[in-house]
Amino acid sequence: MSLIFINYRHEDSKERSEQLAEKLKQRFGQSDVFIDEDIPGATGISESIKQHLESCEVMIIVIGKDWKRIIQERQPDQEFDPVVFEIEYALTHKVQILPCEVDHKSLPKPEDLPPKIRDFIDKKGVPMGKGDTFDDVVRRLIDQVAGIVNKDNLPEFVADKIVTRDKESREVIELLANDKFPIVVIYGDAGIGKSALAHMIASEGLDRYRRVIWMSSKDKKLSTDDILNELVRIWGVSVAKSAQRAEILQAVKSYLQRHKALLIIDNFETIIDDEKICKFLEELPNPTKILITSRVKAELQNAQNILLQGMSKTAVEEWLHKYNIVNSSWSKTDVEREVNNWHDATGGNPHLLKLLSGQAQLRGKDFKLVKMQIPGVLDASWGILTEDARKILLTMPILSAPACQEAIGYISGLSESEVIAGLKLLVRLGLLDSYKISPFPLEMFSLHPTTRDYAGRKLKGGSIVSREFLCRRMFDFYCGYVEKYQRGDGDNFEYLTLEIENIKTAIDYGLSEKNQWEQVLKLLFTLSDFLDHLGYWQERVVLCKKIMNEVKNYDNTKIVNWFTIYHYAWTLILQSKRTYNTPRKVLEKALEKAEEQSFRLSTAMAKRNLAVIALEENEYDEADTLCEDSIAFWDQAKTEEWLSDLSGIDYRRGKALTFGTRGNIWQKRGKYGKAYRYYEMQKEIYDKLNDPHGLSVTLANLTVCAFHRELPEISQLCEQTLEAFNDIGRREDGRNYLWSLFLRSTGKSSQGLSFPAERRILLDATERYIGNETALDICAELTKLTRGK
Repeated sequence: MSLIFINYRHEDSKERSEQLAEKLKQRFGQSDVFIDEDIPGATGISESIKQHLESCEVMIIVIGKDWKRIIQERQPDQEFDPVVFEIEYALTHKVQILPCEVDHKSLPKPEDLPPKIRDFIDKKGVPMGKGDTFDDVVRRLIDQVAGIVNKDNLPEFVADKIVTRDKESREVIELLANDKFPIVVIYGDAGIGKSALAHMIASEGLDRYRRVIWMSSKDKKLSTDDILNELVRIWGVSVAKSAQRAEILQAVKSYLQRHKALLIIDNFETIIDDEKICKFLEELPNPTKILITSRVKAELQNAQNILLQGMSKTAVEEWLHKYNIVNSSWSKTDVEREVNNWHDATGGNPHLLKLLSGQAQLRGKDFKLVKMQIPGVLDASWGILTEDARKILLTMPILSAPACQEAIGYISGLSESEVIAGLKLLVRLGLLDSYKISPFPLEMFSLHPTTRDYAGRKLKGGSIVSREFLCRRMFDFYCGYVEKYQRGDGDNFEYLTLEIENIKTAIDYGLSEKNQWEQVLKLLFTLSDFLDHLGYWQERVVLCKKIMNEVKNYDNTKIVNWFTIYHYAWTLILQSKRTYNTPRKVLEKALEKAEEQSFRLSTAMAKRNLAVIALEENEYDEADTLCEDSIAFWDQAKTEEWLSDLSGIDYRRGKALTFGTRGNIWQKRGKYGKAYRYYEMQKEIYDKLNDPHGLSVTLANLTVCAFHRELPEISQLCEQTLEAFNDIGRREDGRNYLWSLFLRSTGKSSQGLSFPAERRILLDATERYIGNETALDICAELTKLTRGK
C-alpha cells in the first residue's frame, strides 16, 4: 500500500494531479504514491480507496479553480461523493492532510464545505501565491511530504568536510543497492572515519529510504533489545505496552516488510550480546538494508566487508591548509615535504590528525611532529591543558552520552566562564567534539571512544578529582534538570530527550547508593510523564524492575516510598510477570509503615495500589473496600490541605487514579452504569489537571461502558478517545486499547478470536462510531461472537 494519497476531482484538476503524481513518484518511488487511476479493476472502488487510505501517512488534496463550485453543486443531491468520503476518512483517522492549491485563489472557505470536512481547510497546506508557478507549488509540497513520510533519528554530526571519502561512499552505496548484500560493514582502525562515512551515506541517501535509524555504541554499550525498542519508538511501530520480546520482534519485522528502511549500527564490536544481534540482523526481512561500522570484520551471513584506510596525501594537504599549518607562501617542495611528514606520522588517520593539528596550533614553532600512536598524542595534549580543562575531561567518562555545557559545568564544579574556556580549549585540541542541536539553543559535547578510554584511566588515578565526587554531582544535577524540564505538558520534554542516557546513568548511580533511594524514586516519579510522552515506556519498565529487584534488601523504615513510583509503571511490572505475591507483600509492608508514621497520602496510594492487585486476582470485594478507604483518605487530604509528605503525590491525581480503579472493578463485574459514574469523576479531575495521558485511558473506558449501556454519547466518546491518544502521539495505541477493552468486557481475550476477521470487525466498528449509525449493530454482532452466542 502507498504512503502518499492524492485526492482530486477529475473535472477540476485531472491533468495537474497526474503531473503532481509523476513528480512525487520520481521523488518517493512508484509504489509509495497513490492516485485513483491505479485502482485494480477487479476491486470495488470504495474498498480499494479504503485500503490505500488505511496505509497512507499523508493525503494531498488537489484544489483547482472549479473545486469549490463542484462540491457546492453536489451537496444538495446527497449522493455518494468519493472526494468527500476520502477527506472525511482522513480527518477521522488523523491522517496528515496537505491542501494543495494548483490555481490562484481557489481555496474554499469553511462555510463553503460540508460540515463533516470543514476542518481540513485549517490544515497547513501549500497555497499558490502571487507569481507562483505550478512547479513552485510542487517543490514546496515535496519538502512538506518528505518531512512527514521520512522518519529518521540521524544525530547531528561533527565531521571535517575536508575528509573526502567519495570513492568509498560510492562503493558502499552501490553495495546497499545490490539485493545480494543486505548487510554492509565498514571496518577499520579507531579514528579512521567510519562513523563519519556512515553518517554521510545515510544523510545523502535519505531519499532512497522511507525509514532510517542510527544506533551507536560509542558512548553506551547496546544490546539487541535496545535496538529493537528504539526501532519501535522512532518508527512508531504499534505494539502493546505489555508485549513480550517475540511479539515486538514480529511487529518490527512486519513493519519492515512494508517500508524500505536503512538501519545503521555504529561501533558494532561493542554490542554486548553479539550472537543474538547477529541472528537478529540476519533475520530482518527485505527490503531492509543494514550498514555497520566496526573496528573488526563482522562475521555475518550475506554481508560485504569494506576496509576503510587512512586519508590520501591530497586530503592531508587540504587538511594542513585548513589548519594553517601550511599556506600559500610555502614553496611546492616544502608543502610536499610537510604533507609526507604528516601522512607518515599519522597514517592518514583523521582523529590523530585532528589531535596533532590542535597541538600544532597552540605550540606554534615549538611543535615538533613525531611519529606516535594516539595515546602518546593524548599524553602530550594533557600536558598543555589548564586545570579547568583537565577537570572537564575527567568529567566526561562518567557521562554515558553527549552532554550540554550546563551539565558539564555543574558536575565538574566550574563557573560558567571557567567551563566555557575549558571546553573551548578541549575542542580546539580535538579532545572533545561539539555540535549544536537545532532548534535548541544548546551545544552538546562528546568524547571520541579512544579519548574516553584515556580520560577514564586518568580519572582512576584520582589526582585532581575523585569519581565518587563527580558521580554525586552528576546525580544532583540530573535530579534538578528533570524537575526543571518535565513541566509544561510536554513542551520542554525534548530537552530531556537530549540527556536521557545520562539521566538513566544518574538513576543507576542512585540505585547503587542506599542513601539516595528517596531521591531516585522522586526522580523516576517525576520522569514518568516524559517517558510515556516520547514512547520510552520500556525504559521505565526496566528502571522500575531494577528498583523492584533491589527493594528486598532496602531499609524497611524507608520502604514507604516504593509505591510512589507512577502507578502505570507499577502496573506494567505486574502485567509483565502476572505474579502478585511479592509486590503485594511489599505494598502491605509499605502500608504498615505509612500508617505507623502517619504518611496519609502514602497510605491512600498504598491502598489504591493494593486494590489494583486485588482486582487482578479477581478479589472484587477486597479491591472495592481498599478503594473506598483510599477515596476517604483523598477526601480528607482535600479538607485538611495535607502536604504531599515524602510521596510527592498530588491528592487530585491520586483520587483520579482511585476512581479509575473503582471503575475497573465495576466494569469487571459487568456493572457498567456504576463504572461509568466513576470514570466520569475521573475524567473531571483529569480535565482540571490538563492531563492528556490520564484522559486518554479514561475516555477509552467511558466508551466501553457507553457501548454496553447503548448510550447515545458513544460516537462522541469514541471520537474523543482517538483524538486524546493522537494528542499524545499514540493514535494506533488508542485503537488497540479500545480493542482490548472491548474484548475484556465481553469475556474474551484477543487470543480467543480468529485473526483478522473478528478483530477487523471491531476495529471497523470503533472507526465507524464517528458519524455512523450502524456501528452499534456491528459491535452487537461482535459481542455475540465473543460470548459464543
